[in-house]
Amino acid sequence: MKSEIVDFLIIGSGVAGLRAAIELAPHGNVVVVTKEKPSESSTEYAQGGIAAVMSDEDEVGIHFEDTLKAGDGLCRE
Repeated sequence: MKSEIVDFLIIGSGVAGLRAAIELAPHGNVVVVTKEKPSESSTEYAQGGIAAVMSDEDEVGIHFEDTLKAGDGLCRE
């Protein structure tokens, strides 16, 4: 293996880690370290995945209530 300089080391291949890698790539060499498989991340196990109001058919109020329910009592309004 050729030895290269690593400018950025990212631990984790979930949404946050991969997004960081995308942003940092133009600024230097990026290495992403992951568990056994790239799909083995907290993002993969997140209940309901990543949620957002994405279209005119969505309603912020419904999204808000769904978020509180998914939080199972851990969310505060």
